[in-house]
Amino acid sequence: MNQSENRTRYLAQNDITHTFNLLSKHNDLFFVDNAKNADPKLKFIGAGRINSLRNYTIVRRKFPYCAIEFVSSGKLLLESKNGRFELGPDSIFAYTPDSNFRLVNIGNDESLKYFAVFGGSEALDMIRKSNLIPCVPKNVLRPNFMLNFFELLIDCKYFKGDTGARIADRFVNALFEIIGSSEPVDKVVSSAGFIKLRKCKEFINKNFKVLSSASEIARKCGISQPHLNK
Repeated sequence: MNQSENRTRYLAQNDITHTFNLLSKHNDLFFVDNAKNADPKLKFIGAGRINSLRNYTIVRRKFPYCAIEFVSSGKLLLESKNGRFELGPDSIFAYTPDSNFRLVNIGNDESLKYFAVFGGSEALDMIRKSNLIPCVPKNVLRPNFMLNFFELLIDCKYFKGDTGARIADRFVNALFEIIGSSEPVDKVVSSAGFIKLRKCKEFINKNFKVLSSASEIARKCGISQPHLNK
């Protein structure tokens, strides 16, 4: 890695670290120190978990890499030339070096989100192949799986030497496969079946200690038991 690439990576990490330390807490960040073992077609740069405070606001005008952000809890507003979107739990979006956007915490509480930063000659193609439009969010249909996936990606930092960077490269490729199976926000919001499923999951999470059977859950959620089982 030449001096210019090293400085660019430092600036990317420093920008994220400085900004989020001012506006967030309980951060967990992982950035690779070198990329000699990374695939030049798609290179992992860094990942992290950000617990954003209520006054969190960030304006991104230029960034040297591509990135993906996943909202796990809270409510944020994403504004760009592509529109204004409210991001709730399960929302995910990408941005590129040419993206200009503003992200604001508009909820009454703190928000929790994850990010992955990557580069390489195929980074933009991977975003397009995953049906992602920069700064236009999608909803993840398996949010707990996505959350655990990001946690594993961050935990790659505990491997010795360059092993963590090599594993993270593979994780980034897998991340696009997962995102490609997700739905655009507008489609998900308009789906009555998805809304009913979300309410059913919320009911189970809140009452699982006192629920006695699948038939009881189906009855109280207003759906058939075969549909619930499926």
